[in-house]
Amino acid sequence: MKKNSVFDRVSGNPMHLAVAMLWLTLLFLLPGCGGGKKPATTNGVVGPTIQHVSQAIAGGAFIVEPGQYKSFKLAIAPGMAKPSLEGSFEASGGNNDVEVLLLESTQFLNWQNGHRAASVYSSGRVTSDRLEVSLPEEAATYYLIFSNKFSYFRNKAVKADMKLLYDGSSTSSSR
Repeated sequence: MKKNSVFDRVSGNPMHLAVAMLWLTLLFLLPGCGGGKKPATTNGVVGPTIQHVSQAIAGGAFIVEPGQYKSFKLAIAPGMAKPSLEGSFEASGGNNDVEVLLLESTQFLNWQNGHRAASVYSSGRVTSDRLEVSLPEEAATYYLIFSNKFSYFRNKAVKADMKLLYDGSSTSSSR
């Protein structure tokens, strides 16, 4: 009896049968294992990526007049993860001092009107300082204040490099 089909040829020898089964398995599995040139996508949308963002708040040199202050607004928006205010400042003029505060918006209003205000950061009167202040992730508005309210006669020259840092996510599309 002559064996004509592939099955007839390999069924008599277990080794030939195993090799044939291996080839058939590989034939069906390889196309789904990244053998093609196009990567798998989900409707052309790539998942979110974390972006480290740095936003300038107060940079360069400026003058704070006697009895006055200079404020810089910073907003924490939804989606900003791990927000922080970081940087440094230096004052010159008079006794080479300035007072720096970071206040949430309602506390800033209290401070402007001479009432007690809870600060997120308060330097006291200093010549210079370096800040690394972590902020809550809730949406809020803050004010960074350089105050010379305590001086009646002398301007203060301030050099500052203050940034709002946070992690944000973005979703890119390949369409």
